[in-house]
Amino acid sequence: MDHTLQLQVHGKGNAYPVYTSQSVFETLIGSYPHLEKLVTHIPLEYGRSLDMQHAPGFKLTAFPVYHGPAAKGASMLCFEAGGKKVLFTGDLFSTLLRTRDLGTLAGPDILVADTNNRFPWPRTNHWSFSGTPGEGVSRGSILTEFIDNLSWESLTAPHLRSKSGRREAYFGELMAEAAPGDQSCTILEFLRLIRPAGLMPVHYSGTEDLKYHGEPRLDPAELESWLKRTMEVQEIQTNLVMPVSGKIYTIP
Repeated sequence: MDHTLQLQVHGKGNAYPVYTSQSVFETLIGSYPHLEKLVTHIPLEYGRSLDMQHAPGFKLTAFPVYHGPAAKGASMLCFEAGGKKVLFTGDLFSTLLRTRDLGTLAGPDILVADTNNRFPWPRTNHWSFSGTPGEGVSRGSILTEFIDNLSWESLTAPHLRSKSGRREAYFGELMAEAAPGDQSCTILEFLRLIRPAGLMPVHYSGTEDLKYHGEPRLDPAELESWLKRTMEVQEIQTNLVMPVSGKIYTIP
């Protein structure tokens, strides 16, 4: 509901456009059946770019992610316009990217990344910034044990189309390439892969850091300092942009 309730406000006009995967749309209409007559669904197919007719000049590409079994069709979204590229991860625990997708996603001007916790507690179905309470990229025992119990079947099950009960061809290619544990399950791992020019961390809570790791929840200034220090230690040259509610950001 926290991801879709705003549609109750906007979905009252004439065919309000909704760009999303088929699975998300099926879930949306299952929750709010009346919206089917109030919105226009523009389906997104994983890995295929789409020119946004309602935002001329913008190209949008969706890539599947795993955000737990209940998050049907969860996706990260890549927006391109005017030679600039912005990648929104949305909420996720693991990426679901083919090798060739990494080339498409490499070097975004801004990566807007779900940063729920600094350290892993996978049962929240959110990835963490780092793999351990240290400042290394190694996966600690908590994260490793969870990942070892994942399978491609469990990771891709939320993307099964309910009407047909089948996966898209995208996943056949993905599953043939590597093991589930080869996907990025922390932000540091993802930063090393795509090397964005800028990182904007969002959705920070730190609740699990305190509860399960005994690590303090940080205020915005403390979080900024910790993120900068951690990226410096890992030799990741990415500009950190700490978001402020209500502020409009211009991509340099």
